[in-house]
Amino acid sequence: MTEKIKNGRHGRYYDNGQLEVVMEFKDDVPHGPFKEYYDNGQLKKEGTHKDGKFDGPFKWYKNGQLRTEGTYKDDELDGPYKTYYENGQLEKEGTYKDDKLDGPSKFYFENGNLKHEGTLKDGNLQGWCKFYFENGNLEHEGTVKDGNLQGWCKFYDINGQLEEEGTYKDGKRDGPFKEYYDNGQLKMEGTYRDGKIDQPSKIYHDNGQLKSEGIVKDGNRNGLWKHYNKNGQLVGEGTYKDGKMDGLQKLYYDNGQFRSEGTYKDDEMDGLQKLYYDNGQLKEEGTHKDGELDGPYKFYHDNGQLKEESTYKNDKIDGPYKLYYDNGQLKEEGTFKDGELNGPSKTYHENGRLKEEVTFKDGEIIDEKVYEYN
Repeated sequence: MTEKIKNGRHGRYYDNGQLEVVMEFKDDVPHGPFKEYYDNGQLKKEGTHKDGKFDGPFKWYKNGQLRTEGTYKDDELDGPYKTYYENGQLEKEGTYKDDKLDGPSKFYFENGNLKHEGTLKDGNLQGWCKFYFENGNLEHEGTVKDGNLQGWCKFYDINGQLEEEGTYKDGKRDGPFKEYYDNGQLKMEGTYRDGKIDQPSKIYHDNGQLKSEGIVKDGNRNGLWKHYNKNGQLVGEGTYKDGKMDGLQKLYYDNGQFRSEGTYKDDEMDGLQKLYYDNGQLKEEGTHKDGELDGPYKFYHDNGQLKEESTYKNDKIDGPYKLYYDNGQLKEEGTFKDGELNGPSKTYHENGRLKEEVTFKDGEIIDEKVYEYN
């Protein structure tokens, strides 16, 4: 028996008897208007077929609310297109070409505020575009090429304050760039190359005073860098190599006096280090090797008198040590081994008289003698 070729209007039904779909046929191929329904009888889709393909206006519904509308050509979206939120607010509007968004397009938040706007080509943002926060304030604006930021762009915080601005190339920072504090003061300015900061760079405090300045190459600090407090006073300076401290480093008190000075290698202290009191008097001095104390080390009272002298090995005190009162009198003397007291140790009163004699072994007392006079 030969199956009858469909022509004209035909329908299909759910098991509950509700109409599921009704459409026009021509020579057994969908051709003409059609409608689809949910099993509760509500309209789901409506549109037009041409020679078995979607062609012409199209609408899709959910819970009786229009959610999508557009136009098809040869089974591909082509022409104006809109989608809606469940509350009926417009979600997206634009134009399709060959089944891809192409041309001006706008996206919205559910509260109706604009989310972003721009031009698309083959489904990708192309040209000037803007993005917004849900409160309606601008989030960022700039040029996009093939979906990547390209050229001058600006970024804002949720309150509308400019956060950063600069040039991009293929989605990466490339060229002059600036960052700002939330009070509007300039935070940083420099030049980027292929996503990494390159050339001279300046960083600022939130009061507008210069905080740091120096050279950056391939994203790493190189050469001399200087650092300042909020009053503009120099508080530190030193040299870098490939992003690591390398060479002489100096720190200053707010009054301009030296706080410390010493040499670094590969970001670790290496060589002579000196620390100072804020009155300019030397506080301590010693030698580091690969970031560890190694060699003679001395501490001073703030009046310039020697306070302590000892020797370090592999970051542990090792060998004879002496402590002094601020009048120069010897206070204590003994010997360390691998960071622990070992052997005889003596302590003295400030007038020079012997106060106590103790013998240590591996950091523990094995003999002790205390003198009553002072």
